[in-house]
Amino acid sequence: MQKPKDSDRQRFASVWDAIEDTPEEAARMRALSESRMKAEAVASKSDDGGNPTTEGARMSPACEASIDELLTLIGEAYQVVGILADECGRFDDPHVTKVMDNLAAGHMVHADVLPFPSKPNHLLPGHCGKD
Repeated sequence: MQKPKDSDRQRFASVWDAIEDTPEEAARMRALSESRMKAEAVASKSDDGGNPTTEGARMSPACEASIDELLTLIGEAYQVVGILADECGRFDDPHVTKVMDNLAAGHMVHADVLPFPSKPNHLLPGHCGKD
């Protein structure tokens, strides 16, 4: 059997890119794999007596994967909220700013976001396709 030339070989960024059918599925599998490795590293921590530490005991691979997925969703929501607020002329609205702060931080910075006002006093007819 003849060894293929380097120019004939296809190169991939990761094993997931090589075995998955779509780039999206490869990215999802990469993220899950990385999350699992991080969770296992945390779970493997123990004290001098071999007992799991509090940090290691509280993390599970499923929990770590869920956290990573939520962080991705927060990042996506930040972008969507920013674009929609700008399109509606509300990007500088203090209520929108509080939502954006919460999303950017990935945790509750402002607890007084809800109820969110549907229309600020300064919103003029014609914004966002409404009259």
